[in-house]
Amino acid sequence: MLTKDINLLPPEIINDRKSRERTNLIILLSILITVTAFSLLLIPYNQLLRLEGKKRHLKESISRLSNITAVEKKLEEEKGKLVFRKKVLSMIETEEYDILLVLEKIEKLIPEDIFFLSLTTSGNKLTISGAAKNKEAVADLIYSMKELNIFEDVFVPSIIGVQTGVEEDQAGIKNFTMNCTIKTGKGN
Repeated sequence: MLTKDINLLPPEIINDRKSRERTNLIILLSILITVTAFSLLLIPYNQLLRLEGKKRHLKESISRLSNITAVEKKLEEEKGKLVFRKKVLSMIETEEYDILLVLEKIEKLIPEDIFFLSLTTSGNKLTISGAAKNKEAVADLIYSMKELNIFEDVFVPSIIGVQTGVEEDQAGIKNFTMNCTIKTGKGN
């Protein structure tokens, strides 16, 4: 059975209601479209804000990491220094003589007319490069070094005069190289 609505209202009122319903529907659709468009604009803005927050966080992390890298670099430098010191200590422990004691004894006998330019050790060999006012000062140093009784051999292969504008026999600095062989044994 089919039912039909019977409306007893006059057609003007029915048309007026339909017109208002259409108007309300249009207003509702306009509001929905506006809210949807506004929401679609907010989504990228929200993503932009989140990305900027991530960017700040990453910059802070990078800053902390660069500080960590600087600390790691400093740590590596200190490790290198430590390794070098350990090598020096192991060399001193393995040698059969105390190089510090040898240098201390040599220091006490250096004449005023002589100064050392370099000291080099290799095994039980000690090479000294120096300068002296004259050959006699070098001869005195050789004699004193032999008297120390810590060297097996003391030898000066070269004494070279440095040009100072004065004749060779009168004055002038003499550069020399001295090769010494240290006696082995901890007592030396």
